[in-house]
Amino acid sequence: MASFRMKKGFIISTILGISLGAVVISKNDYQLPYDQEDFIRTSQDFGYRFRLGVYGPKKFNKGIVIGLKKGAGIYAIEDGVVLSLCDTCRRGNGKSVVIKHNDSISATYYHLSEVSTYIGEHVDKGERIGTSGSTGFVIGNVLGVMVELNDSIVNPRKILPIPELVKKK
Repeated sequence: MASFRMKKGFIISTILGISLGAVVISKNDYQLPYDQEDFIRTSQDFGYRFRLGVYGPKKFNKGIVIGLKKGAGIYAIEDGVVLSLCDTCRRGNGKSVVIKHNDSISATYYHLSEVSTYIGEHVDKGERIGTSGSTGFVIGNVLGVMVELNDSIVNPRKILPIPELVKKK
């Protein structure tokens, strides 16, 4: 019986620790990956979306795609280390940069036209890491952002102050 109470206590404290850990992450800790004056609209939001063509009727979008002005600078949302980059990729996400921002959060910046960093580089919060573009499967000049929290993909809106998606009437 004592063993069960210890396990129950451990489970409860673990759940509380995870819950409280999530509260520590605040939108104030991270900056936008672009200048606000470059923002045009949020073109694709996190989650399932309808899609026409050979790819099927639904696709889960693991990040947010934001329409920006041509040539807009892309900046690190927090201090971190560049884990990987794809400077010549022409696949769905196009040119991309993955930055490990701390022990629990990493971000992928994709659809870039230019990458201005290298693997292993330490980047500071607000440091330019590339330029918005239209590489991969997109139309127009955009930035895609995907956030992983403890190796699980989460909605970037949980940590970034990104404006809401404007629905067409």
